[in-house]
Amino acid sequence: MKEGLFSIMNIGLMLSAIWYMSLSTKMNGVQPKTTKRNDADNRITLLFQELLALQFPLHSTSDYVKLRKPKDFSEQLSVSINHLNKAVKHIRNKTTSEIITDTVFQEAKILLKVTDWSVSEIAYSLGYETPSRFIYTFRKNVGVPPLKYRNENT
Repeated sequence: MKEGLFSIMNIGLMLSAIWYMSLSTKMNGVQPKTTKRNDADNRITLLFQELLALQFPLHSTSDYVKLRKPKDFSEQLSVSINHLNKAVKHIRNKTTSEIITDTVFQEAKILLKVTDWSVSEIAYSLGYETPSRFIYTFRKNVGVPPLKYRNENT
């Protein structure tokens, strides 16, 4: 491990935990009217966000993200994919896939900053089948390849 990484990793993990916990309280600054639909949508959205947040932070290369697709979450919540997507979109104004992707890349950025894991180890831990798919998707979403991101942010 890098020198001083333990304290940096602790700070990174704490920031990650705070960020994930804040997801459950954010509603894009708008509080919807209370109706039965909103109550159900809120409940489904919060459960989805909790399931997503429980997967992070990753502590070792043997940890991995088990739920990666909206279908995985809908099965865990015992709701249809369409129902999950509509509820999340209604409350968060983002699709389920967008929220999953944002969260996975937030974790990828943290791992690149505070660990010495290889890009391949990060890719596999985050549920990508190949490192090349992770690199392509990271570059598409963040704007730079993972190694360049690591070099610019460490």
